[in-house]
Amino acid sequence: MTEHTSPENDRVPESAREDAVPAQFRLAPRFGRVVGTGVVLGFIAGALASLILPNTTGVGTFTVALLVGAGFALLGAVIAGLIAVSLDRGTASRHKAAKQAHGTEGSSGADAATGDA
Repeated sequence: MTEHTSPENDRVPESAREDAVPAQFRLAPRFGRVVGTGVVLGFIAGALASLILPNTTGVGTFTVALLVGAGFALLGAVIAGLIAVSLDRGTASRHKAAKQAHGTEGSSGADAATGDA
């Protein structure tokens, strides 16, 4: 069973308000994770492609799968890095648009209140 709290207990002490620092957050992608995902997916795609397609070399299927997988992993890392950079660039414009929309709503309400008075 949950306990109900009274509004008096939810109040923030004045000393905590003075010490509080406004927080800013950024919705940026985690580059390491995005690139790592690209590497893993690229390696899997390359290894599967080399295992499925016919092998005409004498070095062995496993070696060819490793080499082609490594090449595709590099390609996957580059593509994932480009995607991460494009997402990061879009973050600033989305954040700026959200700030403007938030600011516009507040000022339009104030303008409407002053216009009617």
